[in-house]
Amino acid sequence: TQLKCEDPCLDLCKGNSNCQVRNHVAYCSCKPGFAGDPFTGCSQQPTSQCVTNEDCPRDRVCVRQKCEDPCLGVCGNNSICHVHDHVPYCSCRLGYYGDPTSTCSRQYSPGSWPPFPNATKRYQVQLIKTNWYAAFTLCLNYNGRLAVIENKEENDKVKAEILRSGVGGKFWVSGMDHSLKIHWTWMSTGKPFTFTDWSNGQPDNFQSQQYPEHCVELWEDDNYHWNNRGCKELQYSVCEFYDYDNYLNVK
Repeated sequence: TQLKCEDPCLDLCKGNSNCQVRNHVAYCSCKPGFAGDPFTGCSQQPTSQCVTNEDCPRDRVCVRQKCEDPCLGVCGNNSICHVHDHVPYCSCRLGYYGDPTSTCSRQYSPGSWPPFPNATKRYQVQLIKTNWYAAFTLCLNYNGRLAVIENKEENDKVKAEILRSGVGGKFWVSGMDHSLKIHWTWMSTGKPFTFTDWSNGQPDNFQSQQYPEHCVELWEDDNYHWNNRGCKELQYSVCEFYDYDNYLNVK
């Protein structure tokens, strides 16, 4: 300009921007970590916490580059939200039944909870192969819960129901050790084991490095004794119910 060689970037690019000259032409761009119009000024971008769910803790999900609680607004009244590997699962509070994604209530009806006094528990095999977490939800959706085995009589009934179903293989019940190894608990009730029927040498957490074995199955390989298994395995499950008709008969 005016027969002088001058810097074309002077006063061209505004705050938090860079100016580059190519072939005598000035180009403005925002600095790394900033966004906006470099000719008027760039502002700092929010810090990104994540790109995918794997960037977040296992009980969080990635929403708009932030790790958020996946349970917000998912479960209904009188329900509890559990998170496993970034996926939320809803269950009714103890003493309630119904659809945990909408409303759980105390109303007594077929299959309702808590059990009626002196009511007889029955078991039913679900012929849909799922992982343990989906099996837990499946039984709740049928107004039941994943089976609890508290004594030899109940254990024998579960085995008899499996044999009656006519399918072999492996079957989930609600036992889990919360990743605390020895602390085995019935997740449908929150109560610790008071009776066990483990196969010889179990629980052993055999594949603990690749597939932590934190869930309980009954397996055909050993006459349906108990075995600990990786919770993501796909297999059948056993639900339990208390029927209203049974209650009327014993009331």
